[in-house]
Amino acid sequence: MEPAVWAAADLIFTGREAEWDRMPMAIPLDQRPVIQELRSIAVVVAAHAENQEIPLGLGPKPELAGGVWGPLEIIELIGTGAFGDVYRAREQRLDRQVALKIYHPHRLGPSLMTSDVIEEGRLLAKVRHPNVVAVHGAEHCDGRVGIWMDCIEGETLEDRVNEHGPFNAMDAMTIGLDLCRALTALHEAGILHRDIKARNVMREADGRVILMDLGISCEMERETPVRQYGTPLYAAPEVLLAGESSRQGDIYSLGVLLYYLVSGRYPISGATLADIRSAHAAWRGDSLSSVCPDLPEDFVGIVEKALAVSRFERFTTAAEMEQNLIASLKRCGGRSHFVHADRPGQSQTDDQQAQNHYLLGRSFWRQRAKGGLPKALECFQEAVARDPDFALAYLGISQCLTLISYWQFMRPRDGFAAARAAAERALALDPGLGEAHGSLGCVHMCLDWDPVAAEREFERAIQLDSQSVFSGTWYALLLSSAGRHGDALSMARSRRELNPASLVIAIDAIVLSHAGRLEEALEIFQLGLKGDPESVAHHNHMGLAYLLAGDSARAESCLRNAFKFSGGQEAWTVGMLAMLLAQSDRGDEARQLIAHLDELGTRRYVSAFSRMVPWIGLGRDDKGVALLEEAIDERDPYLIWMKSIGDRLPGIMAPGYVDCMRSAGILGHR
Repeated sequence: MEPAVWAAADLIFTGREAEWDRMPMAIPLDQRPVIQELRSIAVVVAAHAENQEIPLGLGPKPELAGGVWGPLEIIELIGTGAFGDVYRAREQRLDRQVALKIYHPHRLGPSLMTSDVIEEGRLLAKVRHPNVVAVHGAEHCDGRVGIWMDCIEGETLEDRVNEHGPFNAMDAMTIGLDLCRALTALHEAGILHRDIKARNVMREADGRVILMDLGISCEMERETPVRQYGTPLYAAPEVLLAGESSRQGDIYSLGVLLYYLVSGRYPISGATLADIRSAHAAWRGDSLSSVCPDLPEDFVGIVEKALAVSRFERFTTAAEMEQNLIASLKRCGGRSHFVHADRPGQSQTDDQQAQNHYLLGRSFWRQRAKGGLPKALECFQEAVARDPDFALAYLGISQCLTLISYWQFMRPRDGFAAARAAAERALALDPGLGEAHGSLGCVHMCLDWDPVAAEREFERAIQLDSQSVFSGTWYALLLSSAGRHGDALSMARSRRELNPASLVIAIDAIVLSHAGRLEEALEIFQLGLKGDPESVAHHNHMGLAYLLAGDSARAESCLRNAFKFSGGQEAWTVGMLAMLLAQSDRGDEARQLIAHLDELGTRRYVSAFSRMVPWIGLGRDDKGVALLEEAIDERDPYLIWMKSIGDRLPGIMAPGYVDCMRSAGILGHR
């Protein structure tokens, strides 16, 4: 046998690249079929290496958890695979959690290890889109190379199908829309993905669909080795048979993914790579209509067009495929319940820029506990500026304003009034938007102080969208503010079951603390702090829980933590801490915090309630009652809690305050 043949076999054995296209020219004719067989074996080995898992103890892999790698603090190992390990880490400079993928040095050759991974990071960093995982950096450190990106909490579509079975057509089309947008963003940046599959698509708990893993992506103008294509079952025929990558190859893979989502099967199958290639060559595939005859014809036609044997018969662009999916959804007249309710229907827009602003706004909305609300609001406002009939963007505006007002970043009376207008506009455009009714429920609860009207809106919201965490969470708060803690706890826990990763994990703890069940509440708050030890909201709520239980010392400790982690910028924290200090005969410290609040008020809105409570502690009812009247005029949302917890807040139920609140209808006229 020719030495070149043995050399090719050695390349496969050692995991190195071979220039297969050039090799046959140096090989006698009678031995060229051997080269073709070796080429097939190389592809199988590469595909197998991509998918197999490596035991944690294999190879020179030092323990990194608890240590530092480059600019990152390693928290824990969360996954391992053939080419590397994935850690949860903290980027210290920007104080954010990320996923760090560190490659095994024994799985990549020295000449490829650094350049390939840095190239992957460079490719990913070119794209910023809500449906594409965001990469933040790549580095070679301590003899190993890694790349870090957003830490995505959720499940892969493959896991979802394995656990719950195939999707319905509406859900699959909705997911397809997000992936079309992701591909459009990649293709416009000049990047091919080349490995679209259910395992590489994550779905967050609140519905965002994210395209992951661009490890074998390439720039369209660069030549790359033929062997670097994705999972064979998802690969287009021209990729498997001729090694040709293109936009249409990605579109074909998306068509396979949609086929798989609704059927749990693949259009082309085979036990070996040779079987799959042979099936492609002879087109021995199963049409989607034959496998799932009850699917909408529009949807089947879209999938079949994406799966056309000739790439020239497929959709020209992912954007063209997206428009076909939107039209199909509208003709089907339904809305997906798998993802967030903010998806195509009467609520959608045909303006791509408006849609991009909206999607970015939803990305910031998911970061609302970390200061994302102002950016989310700005994005939604830009979306309606582009399309004044974009119902979902008005809903986003309304939801942002309800939280901005409730968290007292603006004057509540003004913020809730604007939230009402945006919610009413959203409903005028799409009466089926359940969460718009949820926003109106917030407005009735916090601005109108009308619990009956609020409950009616929340009931309507849940009737229209039974899986809405937003509406259910606000409903739980309404029930708790009325002293109906049992009902509130049931509602809060039902929302947590729908979305375990949401902020609702703290809502049941808030309800428990208001109900006097301190130990149960603290257990949940402390669990939340394990995930985010510097959560200002959790420290504040724990402080209030201790205060309601009569433990002023622990309440003070929690509020001091909240003060530290907020940099003294959280007015409610400052006010409540000043009240505790004043009530424990530390009036000088309390007055320093009052001065701090006054200084904050020169730069931004500071609520009258936050300015009132220190004077309660100092016994200055003249100042306190005057500020209570101002808080009532501002419609301070904390006042709605006085009926259920006011008697456990030291000093606030003194006669002057009680008379003022009764006159306003906060406590009822008893």
